[in-house]
Amino acid sequence: MPLPRIIRFVGGFNRDIEVLNYTDLDKTRDDRNGWLGVRIKQIDKDNNSVVVIDTVTEDGPAYLAGVKSGDIILSLNNKIIVTKEELLYVLSQLKADQIVDFKVIRKGKRIDLNVKLGAKWKNL
Repeated sequence: MPLPRIIRFVGGFNRDIEVLNYTDLDKTRDDRNGWLGVRIKQIDKDNNSVVVIDTVTEDGPAYLAGVKSGDIILSLNNKIIVTKEELLYVLSQLKADQIVDFKVIRKGKRIDLNVKLGAKWKNL
């Protein structure tokens, strides 16, 4: 399967186009944000809110760790998660290839998972 290509416009619209492949990027850079591979939704009810996994990207980090659609997120990397913004903030502080503790509730039972985060590039 070919790698996705990134097209970045350099300068104005009448300038050259720089085309990068992911393989062109230095994988040792430390500016790769951690990527979980889920879509989330926040459910608010009676002044309480929970963050729920809406969909899980097939073969993504969360999928490989056993996260399922419908899981309620309790914490990520030992930080309690109550809103989507909290999850996004905590995730923004983590790096690719980092293994994090991910606690969820599934069908009324607490499940502890270890997720090895994937890479999401900054500034692209």
